[in-house]
Amino acid sequence: MRFYTLLLAFLCCYTLSMAQDAYRIKIEIEGYQQDTLMLAYYLGDKQYLQDTTLRQLDGSYIFEGDEPLKGGIYLVVMKPDNSFFQVLVDDRNQVFGMKTVVGDDQVKRTSFTGSPDNKIFYDYLRYLNDQRPAAEAIQKRLEAAEKEKDKAAIQKELEDLNE
Repeated sequence: MRFYTLLLAFLCCYTLSMAQDAYRIKIEIEGYQQDTLMLAYYLGDKQYLQDTTLRQLDGSYIFEGDEPLKGGIYLVVMKPDNSFFQVLVDDRNQVFGMKTVVGDDQVKRTSFTGSPDNKIFYDYLRYLNDQRPAAEAIQKRLEAAEKEKDKAAIQKELEDLNE
């Protein structure tokens, strides 16, 4: 009898553990008041809808499902203008949280919990944003340069920055 009780307990625990979400992405977006948020992905040069969620009582949005997502770059799409920001979903870790804002400070003010890959990705995006003014200044100098020798030197400077 004791064996059957232990077996039943094991099966219940196993069933409960399997019922957990394969993916669960909680997103908080300051300044976004719409009731719907969408999750999409790239396939080639096209974008496809993966999931849609409604605003929770606490103001957050939760994408969740029983089947894991394919790893890749996903788009979090906001209504009404379909503006979006990107998140990474890897094959190992599909349960994480994100806080961000609507507007120009979005990349700078985005943070993650439970997703080291997205933290690194957004650190890189912040770095690129920091380098953009220097690249634009070099590009203007390149466009204004008249001599080929000057253009070649400025082009090299731009290539060095890009590296």
